[in-house]
Amino acid sequence: MDFAHQGRDVASWGRDEARNSAFSKGCPEDSLVAWRWTSFMEFVMALIMVLDDEKDACRLMQRVLVRLGHEVHTFCQASTARRWLENHDPDLALLDMKLKDDDGLSVLRFLRAHKPHVRVMIITGFPSAETAQEARRLATEDYLVKPVELDELEYRVKKVLENRFATS
Repeated sequence: MDFAHQGRDVASWGRDEARNSAFSKGCPEDSLVAWRWTSFMEFVMALIMVLDDEKDACRLMQRVLVRLGHEVHTFCQASTARRWLENHDPDLALLDMKLKDDDGLSVLRFLRAHKPHVRVMIITGFPSAETAQEARRLATEDYLVKPVELDELEYRVKKVLENRFATS
């Protein structure tokens, strides 16, 4: 079946439609099935971790990123995120700088020490020259200042992931 000729956006497929398609063979049954079309003409689903101490911000970012076709796990505490990272290998981590229990830089340092290949975007409502410099030193892909427009978030995430999948 040629969906391109039907004018259908691959990312808008339903869960069952994607799961039953020939393209989704081998997908874990319990994963959220969503896809995006890459320039390499293959389907890709990115695993993204979001760390923000504001639950509403986590939910909003999750909703936006799932709509783009990614599997998204959200965390409100750095310690929970680090425990999850021990057993998971995300393609991208979006980290808030100021958290109630810690800061995003501690998770960034953890990622660089244990999973240096993970792409990282910093999102902060309290930008400073020091945190921007530290984020650059630890090789983050992007540094966004809150409030972040949703279309800007979508664009930046797409760019970071395109670079990741192009170099994989």
